[in-house]
Amino acid sequence: MPAGRIRRRAARALSIACALALGRDGVTRAEAQASDGNCVAAEQTAIFVAFSENAPDAVFRSDDGCLAGGGRGVGCCPGSVCKACEGDSTSRFYSCKCEPCAAGTVQPLAAQKTCVSCPAGWFNSRTGQATCEPCPVGTFSTKVGNTVGCTACGAGTSGKSTLEDYYEKTTRSWRAPATGDGSTFDSTLAATSCTDCPAGTSGGGAGDACTPCAPGYYSAARAETCTPCPVGTYSVLSGGASIDSCIPCAAGESNNAIGSTECWQVCPIALLSCAADAVRARGAYDALELARARPRISYTDDGIDDYRARLCKTGCETFATDHWCASFGLPNVNDCDQYAPPPPPPAPPGDVADPNATAANASAAS
Repeated sequence: MPAGRIRRRAARALSIACALALGRDGVTRAEAQASDGNCVAAEQTAIFVAFSENAPDAVFRSDDGCLAGGGRGVGCCPGSVCKACEGDSTSRFYSCKCEPCAAGTVQPLAAQKTCVSCPAGWFNSRTGQATCEPCPVGTFSTKVGNTVGCTACGAGTSGKSTLEDYYEKTTRSWRAPATGDGSTFDSTLAATSCTDCPAGTSGGGAGDACTPCAPGYYSAARAETCTPCPVGTYSVLSGGASIDSCIPCAAGESNNAIGSTECWQVCPIALLSCAADAVRARGAYDALELARARPRISYTDDGIDDYRARLCKTGCETFATDHWCASFGLPNVNDCDQYAPPPPPPAPPGDVADPNATAANASAAS
């Protein structure tokens, strides 16, 4: 094994041993050193061997002697820093106590000597942390170094962050959490301001994002709740941004509730309007349409047969069409034949019915 690697391993072992020796009473190896063996835990003392690359056996003073590269050894674990490095030109060792970062500050890297403040939209209420927490859904913060949490957005508004802001804050002086909230970009987290819920959504406030309106509902901007489509209209898509997203039921159809996602036939003829007294509950006329291709079914309770007969007669006499009759659409059948007007009565005696005769009589008289 190369001599340089042997010396580095020896220095690391010495650093760990010294950390154990100089730490508080009862300290364990796990407390003094991170599980991967590459850093010293908070409140423990990190020891570095002074050296010079050009003169490995000589004492070499460095301002970064307590940092990896300035001395042989391992530095403080993330969440703590080496603020005061002790050692002089006569000592072969540097040492420092790993001090935890204060609330509102963090240090995501090992072997550092300063903590960094949590940026706006993030906070940290505990000491010795490696990373900040993002403002939760429905909250925001403009404070740098926030230690107390975030402010709730008002109803109808919610916090919103941008991808650019997220990457700018998590790739420079500090890093995003490895797991959990904030580990990946989420526009509802780490907000620095609140914005109105857009049209087609509602909600907002602390712990609540702007959520799309369900089918059968709509909303304008900054809505606390979505508005149901009125009776006689429906919608099948979510996120309706105005009442225009509610579609009127077709002629002859309706519904009996607000916030509907469908209409059904309420008039005897599909897609044809009818008088108010002809409107029936859901399913009444659906059964009738199905029954037309089956053996006769009586609707005595509903009086539908009488109503259809009256409707057929009205259509024949008023509009000369069997559109409202059972025969509509059947070839060579027309229920209006039974309502054909009777032939004119015979002419009274002495009256002239033949126009040709009338013309001849008029000529003779002259």
